[in-house]
Amino acid sequence: MRARFYALAFSCLVFTLAGCGGDGIPRATVKGTVTYDGIPIETGVIMFIPSDVSPIALKITDGTYDSESDVNDRRGAPIGDCQVQIFGDKPSGKIVTDITTGQKVEEFIQFIPPKYNINSTLTVTVEAGDQNIDFSLDK
Repeated sequence: MRARFYALAFSCLVFTLAGCGGDGIPRATVKGTVTYDGIPIETGVIMFIPSDVSPIALKITDGTYDSESDVNDRRGAPIGDCQVQIFGDKPSGKIVTDITTGQKVEEFIQFIPPKYNINSTLTVTVEAGDQNIDFSLDK
């Protein structure tokens, strides 16, 4: 009888965690586009930052992001209200020395204004399930 109880309890736990990241936090699949002044951000990062758990950082590539690109492999944005920070990189036209390898590399600079990242007032409510959340940033 105890074995059945433990098997049932384990099954319930597995189903409860389905759709959650590996950290047990309820998460949702998010994806979308990110443009700045009408132009897709070629490379960058978008962060979903809830008030009570760790943020998620997703890569922006060719103007799109997807929770499958989570740099920490958590597979989704935390469900609930999140602050959003968006960073974009572009070549500066300069060649610099990489401090870790000593090699000459192209320099990239962050070009998105602070009002969309370190001073961001962007917010979104992430809901359960799959969703598309687009961001059109103006200068």
